[in-house]
Amino acid sequence: IQAYSVPEALAAINSEHVDVCLTDYYLQNETAVDLIETINKDSIKLPVLACSGATDKKTEAMLMSHGILDFLQKEDMTPKTLERSIRYAIRRADIDCQIQRALGNVRY
Repeated sequence: IQAYSVPEALAAINSEHVDVCLTDYYLQNETAVDLIETINKDSIKLPVLACSGATDKKTEAMLMSHGILDFLQKEDMTPKTLERSIRYAIRRADIDCQIQRALGNVRY
């Protein structure tokens, strides 16, 4: 599923089964932070990965603090690193869900 803006991404997430979201940092007039904040506000449990062609360590740290599970530099991205990152994100989301269930905080 492809989306080019936060509203398009939300429509796709709400209408299709999505295991993981890979987003570019820039989404038309918004950023990956806007996407993750909207996903969190709507209580959507979805692992999100972000990528960008140009960023710095501050941006990467800021993304991680908002809940992005991994950040990939486009110039360093290979099929192998993307696959590893996706597997990690899905596994991390599964573990987080198990922890929340064990604590009685989430019903899945």
